[in-house]
Amino acid sequence: MIKLTTTGDWSKTIKYLTKAQKIEANSILQEYGKRGVEALRSVTPVDTGVTASSWRYEIVRRGGGFALEFHNDN
Repeated sequence: MIKLTTTGDWSKTIKYLTKAQKIEANSILQEYGKRGVEALRSVTPVDTGVTASSWRYEIVRRGGGFALEFHNDN
C-alpha cells in the first residue's frame, strides 16, 4: 500500500496545470479551426468569392471546456 501525505496548499499546482491545459487545448483548437475554415472555403460555391472568403472560427469557453465555432460574415 502507498500512503501519501501532504501539507500546504495545491493552488499553485492547480493553477499551473489549468494554464497548461488551456494552452494545449488552445493550440489544438487553433489547428483544427484553420483546417475547418480551409475545408469550408473549398466547398463553398464561388460566384464572387466573398462568401467563400468570409469563413472564420472562434474558440469559445463552454462549461468546463472549450468549443470551436465556425461563422460566415457574408
